[in-house]
Amino acid sequence: MTDKLNNFSKYFIDDPTDSFMGLIVNDIGYTAVKPNQEYPSSKEDHRGYYFKWETGRRLKDYQIVYISNGTGTFETENNLKFDVTPGTVFFLFPEVWHRYQPLPDTGWTEYWIGCSLPEDNSLFINNIINPQNPIFTIGLNTRIIKAFNEVFEIGLEFSSGAMASMSGATFFLMGLIIDAIKNKNFSGTSNEKMVQKAICILYDSVDKNTKIEQVAEILNISYSLFRKIFTEYTGIPPKQYLLKLKLSKAEDLLRFSTLSIKEISDLLGFENQNYFSKYIKQKTGIIPNEHRNSRK
Repeated sequence: MTDKLNNFSKYFIDDPTDSFMGLIVNDIGYTAVKPNQEYPSSKEDHRGYYFKWETGRRLKDYQIVYISNGTGTFETENNLKFDVTPGTVFFLFPEVWHRYQPLPDTGWTEYWIGCSLPEDNSLFINNIINPQNPIFTIGLNTRIIKAFNEVFEIGLEFSSGAMASMSGATFFLMGLIIDAIKNKNFSGTSNEKMVQKAICILYDSVDKNTKIEQVAEILNISYSLFRKIFTEYTGIPPKQYLLKLKLSKAEDLLRFSTLSIKEISDLLGFENQNYFSKYIKQKTGIIPNEHRNSRK
């Protein structure tokens, strides 16, 4: 795989009015570090981004770093040390000490995006990505490289609305990365095929009152093992996944169908209309009638 970009870095003014869902892109960059080349470059002394290996650094924002070529090392707080190989992505967190560098005999190719987010964000702080689990080997991924390049193209052209566009493109990039992280151990395996088949069954079962245990029976696998594999693959248990599907279907039916609330509750297999209404209110913040009124 050949990287066609020229080395660059660009920094932006942190303006909250240019955010997208609370995310603001602060900096972008790409560097193809040649073997035995100085790293990090002393020319990168801007807003505290430059650091010396001996001391490391702490940033004020988040960064996504993707290595497409070469090898190196990444270290962060609590004496966490990691080898970096082609196809590695790692995350830098606000005020968390870190340092990283390519091995002199290989160099490396790095893509990065720095951004600000609210303290309660779940994009970088979740049960997959967090300061205690900041690095993943996801392999060379052309979709992820293309998504980085899309952010870079927007940032380098910097037309009207570029900041919001970059932020939205960064959300999409994170979606690709999380998908790659979650599925890296399943690609092409029998488990992947089984879970994908289960998801298809669940989609078809939203309005058929199919029980999760029945899905395991259809797949000829014990429920406990099915639940374990499905949860590892999707990040949530199958019953919760089905409830999310039912919630989405319920919102569509409330807005766009002529079925009564009781008919929708019965169709989706809820115990009764009261439980259905409480569930909708709990998950969406509004009662079923307000969903229905929103179509008017």
